[in-house]
Formats: sequence, C-alpha cells, structure tokens
Amino acid sequence: MPPDSVAPGNRSDRHHRVWRQHSMKKTLIFAALSGACAAAHAQSSVTLYGLIDAGITYTNNQGGHSAWQETSGSINGSRWGLRGTEDLGGGLKAIFTLENGFGINNGTLKQNGREFGRQAFVGLAHSGFGSLTLGRQYDSVVDFLGPLSLTGTQYGGTQFAHPFDNDNLNNSFRISNAVKYQSADFGGLKFGALYGFSNSTDFSNNRAYSVGASYSFMGFNVAAAYMQLNNNINSLALAASDPGAVAGDWTFAAAGSAPGAPASTTRSARQPRASCSRRRASPTRPASAPGNRACRAASR
Repeated sequence: MPPDSVAPGNRSDRHHRVWRQHSMKKTLIFAALSGACAAAHAQSSVTLYGLIDAGITYTNNQGGHSAWQETSGSINGSRWGLRGTEDLGGGLKAIFTLENGFGINNGTLKQNGREFGRQAFVGLAHSGFGSLTLGRQYDSVVDFLGPLSLTGTQYGGTQFAHPFDNDNLNNSFRISNAVKYQSADFGGLKFGALYGFSNSTDFSNNRAYSVGASYSFMGFNVAAAYMQLNNNINSLALAASDPGAVAGDWTFAAAGSAPGAPASTTRSARQPRASCSRRRASPTRPASAPGNRACRAASR
C-alpha cells in the first residue's frame, strides 16, 4: 500500500477526531461569549419606578360652600421614571434619570406639559468623589433641607406645605439647564452645588444657583442650604419653551410699587400658589431693578 494512502478505517477515525476537536472549539467559544455577555449585563442596569397618588378630599369652605373632590397628588405627585447606571470601571459609572409627572384624574402631564418635567439628567458618578450631572434637576434646598422636613419629598408631602413655598421645601419647581455636583459621603458630611444657566445673551437674567451641606453623626442630623434666583420681573409670564433656568415653572409680577400703592401678585388657574417678594420697590429702586424676586405660582 502506498505510504500516503490511508485505510478506510483509519480515515474514519481521523475524520471523527477532527470533528470532535472542531466541535469542542465551538463550544468553548460559545461559553466564553456567554460569560462576557453575562458580565456586561451585570455592569449596567435600568430601573422602572413610579408612584400613583389618588384620593377623595373634603373642603369645608370653598366659596362659601363645602365640596367633595377626587384629587391627584394630595400627598405626593404621581410619577413614573427610568433610572439607569453603567459601570465604567475604577469606581466610575454613568448615570441618568428621566422622571415624568402626571395627574391620575385625567391623565394630563404636570410641570406645564413637560414629558419629563420632574427630572431629566445625565452624568457621571464616582464612589469616592461624588457625582456631576447635567439637565433638569432639584436644587440644594430640596437635596439637603428636604430630608429634614415633613413637606416635599418626605413623610407629610403636600399636606405639610406652607403657603407660597418660597423656600422650595415642597419641591414646587426644578432648575433647568443645570450643572450639579453632589459630593460623596465623607464620614457623615455631604455637600453640593448647582448652577442653572439662563441660556440667553443676558447671562444673569433667569439664572439660578444654590449650595448646601448636611452632616449626620450617631442619629444627629443638621443641614443648611441657600438658593438664589435672578429674574427679569418686567415679564408677566415665561412659557415652558423659554430657555431660562426656571422657564415655565414661574409666573411673574412686580414685587412692589410706589409708596401708597399695594404690592401685587399674579396667579393663574394652572399654577395656584404664588410666592412673596424678597425686596420691595421704592422711588429709588423700581420693581424691575435687578435682584428683586418675582412672585411665582407653580405646581408640583
């Protein structure tokens, strides 16, 4: 038999061995790919969450009469949202939140018809340094003072809100066009800051900024926060399409007038609460002067 010839039985054995090796390689490759997919899936997540608040309320004096009403958001505003994270390694991760507010009574959007009016931001977070986010976000009053109050995002919700909510503890509005930093927890100490751009040529008009900090130790909690809003109160209203930091969440009116004339506020059916002014106008300081705080009305 020629040296290069193979008996039929030997050819079959060789073919069987080659097929078995090829099959094992495919199995190992498939197992490796499956493991890689599982690891990638474990490093990222998206959470769907929500809250629906509906009830019956009784008002004993509404225009001289009593009223029974079905209400939405009596304690907390109804909402649904998406919250996601992706691990980038080294303690760093990408984060985002999209949160929609709606009325359960008729299904309408809240926050002046915004799709994600409660929150909409994206950013980076590090376990040792904190987070940096961009978008429509809560200010430092909500982040640091809110957890120590009964109103707003805490136990009492809107039932414990004080009139006008001029400190925003009831979370009546958010800041658009905002860059926000939140620190990590340094032995119970946390701090943060936010700046909301006006997105217009008049850089200071309709911008916002806030700072805050909190400290927790063995059950003792203390917090402080500051917020400043700069608005041109010659305008009676800002639409949600306005590029400013507080566009669409506010209704403006002159904070005061000449001596002898009463201060005024502007209210709308869509936005039932109006805030007080920070400064009154005078003959030497008209209502339109920079720094006068506008009256506002907003819904959660």
